[in-house]
Amino acid sequence: MKPKSDSLFHFTSKLEYLKSILNNGLQPRICHEDISFLHGKSRVLSIPMVCFCDIPLSRLNDHTVFYGSYGLGFTRQWAEKNEIHAISYTAKTSPLADTSRFLLAAFKKMSARNTGLMTLDKGLQQDLLNYKQKIKRLMAFSKPYRGKQKNQSTKQLVSKNFFEENEWRFVPQDYVFNDLSEKPEKVLSQNNRHLSSTLQFGPEDITYIFVKSESEINVIFDAVMQAFKSKHDISKIKKLLTRITCLELIEKDL
Repeated sequence: MKPKSDSLFHFTSKLEYLKSILNNGLQPRICHEDISFLHGKSRVLSIPMVCFCDIPLSRLNDHTVFYGSYGLGFTRQWAEKNEIHAISYTAKTSPLADTSRFLLAAFKKMSARNTGLMTLDKGLQQDLLNYKQKIKRLMAFSKPYRGKQKNQSTKQLVSKNFFEENEWRFVPQDYVFNDLSEKPEKVLSQNNRHLSSTLQFGPEDITYIFVKSESEINVIFDAVMQAFKSKHDISKIKKLLTRITCLELIEKDL
């Protein structure tokens, strides 16, 4: 069994969401990430992202039970072109966590000199702000080995071994790193702010289209035609239609 798939998969919980992705692309949305494993104390960063995984097909059932049975597989060439990267799994005692804490503490120390960041030369101010943004971008591609997460199907908070997910992420370059977990109105505005960073793709970029049941194949067939027929060659669309996969059928054989 291959430890990783050649495709990167993105799953969602509803057929309507999958149809929307085919029509509009993959929009970064705010996820609330607990970074206490890096920061050393309880803290949340609200990060806009699109998540993927490269787990082998034989392990898809464990993943779809948690995230939903509707999804797309993408080529690694498409992922590389769109700056989608594998995340780093770590722990509080790891060199990565220790370095992140050191860099954050150094930023606070430098910006506190002369009674604050705004008293510094404008060039140095910008250098320090860029420095801080780079640290937080590092955090955006880090995750603990284990933790708790809400199951999208049951809406229950459960313990999870995150490293088994083989997660990859797209995170826009231009974003605000604040804790928005208690501010739903700001989450909406931030999601809208990143509409311009929506990931677009063509039929040639897709390796799989997953639906839950056999009865949904015709529905997604029509959705694919509607999404691509006006912009792409019909031969590419026909090839894509052969990649529609019913999870209920393949789960019986895996």
